[in-house]
Amino acid sequence: MVHKLEDIGGGDKFSVASTMSGVALIVDANAAEAAQNAGIVTDLGFRVAIAGTFDEANRQLARMSDLVMLMADVRLGEYNGLHLALRVRRVRPRTHIIITDSTWDAVLHRETQRLDLTYLVKPISVETLLEITTKLTQGIQQQRVDRRWPRNYA
Repeated sequence: MVHKLEDIGGGDKFSVASTMSGVALIVDANAAEAAQNAGIVTDLGFRVAIAGTFDEANRQLARMSDLVMLMADVRLGEYNGLHLALRVRRVRPRTHIIITDSTWDAVLHRETQRLDLTYLVKPISVETLLEITTKLTQGIQQQRVDRRWPRNYA
């Protein structure tokens, strides 16, 4: 079941997301969970791309220039979401990265904290993604305001 933002009354209070212009890449081998998370993230104002494998995600990342969020499951076959996160972080250091897992893992939690990633256990609620993406979009809006030199439009 794909949750809609209206289900939690968030349509009005999250107006900043409607101005969001980045892509969220969701990587999960479970197509149903990927689709559910994609529905939520789309409702929050992001354009969404979905990949089911590590290799597919790598191919999509090579073509993306406006990635602002990566949500990757820890289990992606021979690689895992952390491998993908490290690759993204190296090329796009400002991308917000969420690592998901179906069960709580204290070691994985510590590793995501060490790498400054967000760790979530599935199923992920609309409220949780709303909170995370609100912080993300506020951070992006702030980055636009905190430019070292203002843009001069001719």
